[in-house]
Parts: sequence; C-alpha cells; structure tokens
Amino acid sequence: MKHHHYTKEEKAWLAKQSPGLTYKQITDAFNREFSSDRTVGQISDLMSKRMKLRRTPKGQFKTGAKPKHQVGAEILKNGYLWVKVDDKYFEGKYTSTEYCENWRRKADVVWEEANGEIPEGHFLIFLDGDKTNCSIDNLYPVTRSTHATMCKNRWYSEKAELTLLGLKWCELYQAIKHARRER
Repeated sequence: MKHHHYTKEEKAWLAKQSPGLTYKQITDAFNREFSSDRTVGQISDLMSKRMKLRRTPKGQFKTGAKPKHQVGAEILKNGYLWVKVDDKYFEGKYTSTEYCENWRRKADVVWEEANGEIPEGHFLIFLDGDKTNCSIDNLYPVTRSTHATMCKNRWYSEKAELTLLGLKWCELYQAIKHARRER
C-alpha cells in the first residue's frame, strides 16, 4: 500500500475534531472534506500514534473521584450480565483475575445465592440460550463432556424444556457409561 503524506491543512483539520467523535465519523468527514479514500485504520494511526492525539481519557481516577459504577451495578459485557460486587482498587493496569474480584457474572451470583457454590468441574449454562436471563429456573450446571455432547447433537434450544430434556439424557447416558466401566 502506498504511503500517504498528509498536508499541514489535513493535520490541522484532524487536530480540530471533537474528542466525542469516533474514528469512523472522523474518517467519513475527512474523506468528504478532502475528497480522499482514507481508511479508519489510517486516520486512527495518524491521530493516535503520529500526532499523539488521544481520543479517550486515560481512565485514571483523580483524588477523591468516585468510580463509574457503584457496588450492585449491572453491566452487559460480551453478552453476559455482570454485577459489581466490590470496590477494590488496583494500582495501574490490572489483570482479568483482579477484574473478577470487583465484577462477577450475575448468573454465578444468582446460582450461589440459591444453591451454594457451583459444583466442581461444572459451569452454568442458560437453558433458554438467553445469557441475560439470570433467573434461577434458567440456570443449570453442566460438565464439559455434557456440554460437548449437547453441542455435537445440536440439542441446545430456545425452549428451556427441550434443552433440559437433552441435558438429562446426556447425564443418564454418561452415568450408564460410568457404571459399565465400574464393573
């Protein structure tokens, strides 16, 4: 790809753009303004790396600032509902493990309040396939082998009753296999 040399006028125009705009919006406006065909990647690279124009705040709290979300707040992330359970502070960037100390999947919290810890070697699935439906009747703990059998046979359904029926069949089948091995 041929390297594009931006003019002073183009760079000045980019520097004036509002921090509230996305790179896509800026790119579209830039291409209209200068009759060009720059990509979002080219514009974001120029602005963030070469012109050092930060589009987002650094995300660090000032002294006395309150966190964005209070304990008990819920957010939707990667299709799952998450609940803030603590307000621990971590210096600098923190890992996903540390993130999980402050946030937990709502489904896990609901299950543990009703039934105690999720059984070892199990994880929760949503019987109706809706990852935001965290009612206790929609949650079911499964093993990886049960989950694999369900996926292989395409037995997950939007109807919770059908999914539960498939899960019970898998559990029965695995119990029979295990009993035969024990003989």
